[in-house]
Order: sequence, then C-alpha cells, then structure tokens
Amino acid sequence: TLWGAAQREDPDLKHLFTSSQSLPADRRVAPDEVLEKRVEEPGTRAPIWVPVVPAGRATAVLTWKRWLFLQFHVGIMGMHRPPAKMRMMMIRVCWWSRMEEDLQRWADACLTCIRFRKRPRKQEQVAVKPVDVQCWEEVMVDLGGPSTPADAAGHAYTMTYQCCLCHAVL
Repeated sequence: TLWGAAQREDPDLKHLFTSSQSLPADRRVAPDEVLEKRVEEPGTRAPIWVPVVPAGRATAVLTWKRWLFLQFHVGIMGMHRPPAKMRMMMIRVCWWSRMEEDLQRWADACLTCIRFRKRPRKQEQVAVKPVDVQCWEEVMVDLGGPSTPADAAGHAYTMTYQCCLCHAVL
C-alpha cells in the first residue's frame, strides 16, 4: 500500500496513472493498485510481473531503492555479491529504470567490497634511461647459475655486467 501511494507521487511514474492513454504493454496496475513491470530474464520459462520501485523514502534516511540494495547486498539475502549477481536476484522481486547503474555505483562505494573483493593491480613499471651519463657509469648486473657441470676452475655461477648506455657486456 505504501508503494502504490509512493508510485502515484513519483514524478517519473505519475504520468502513467494520470494519462488518458493506456499503459505500455510491459506495465500493468495490479489488483493491489501497485504498478508492475513485466520482466523477461534469459533462461527463465515465462515473464514475471514485479512491482516498480518508487522514488519515495522507506525511512527518514533511505530511499526505497537504496533500502532494497542494502537488503540484497548486506542484509539477510546479502553476502556482498557483485552488481550483476545482485541484479539477477533483484529483478525477480522488483524493478526501476536505472537499476543497473545504481547497483554498480552503490557496490563500488561499499567499503567491505573495496577492502576484500577488489584486488589491487600492480602498477606498470617504466624503465628509466639516464641521458647525462658516460659509458659504464650505469650498469645492470645479472647473476646466473648454478651451471652443471661446473667449469674447469669449479665455478658454477656467472655474473654478467651490461652497460645501460651502450649495452656492452662483460
């Protein structure tokens, strides 16, 4: 009953109740006076009718849309699912026009998801080439080994020096 009244006050939905034209084919007013939308999900047998979430407030600080997000993201149906999985669950219960964008934005701002689900990416390293050095002032060292068999002197490891400027090798 609260949603039916809130839908009639919602600026985006109000015209569906007041216009003399009939509702679009994918919308209907249910017997409980709540506006519903027909939702067809890939892999389901038949389309289902779900209530359209109004823009009103569920509590003093939460909108209906945000309240539903919290129920599906951290509430009893939660587990901090990613937005795509949350949408698959929510579309069976409710619908609103910018649902995917809102779910993505709210999940991206979730501190638990940021901390535990998002993996830090290694920053790409950029090689630094000195421009004002002389040959053999800047060197690269490479250690290799163990080599089998060892050389005649019994050494199994090699150390290679390479000049960063001219790429000469010792």
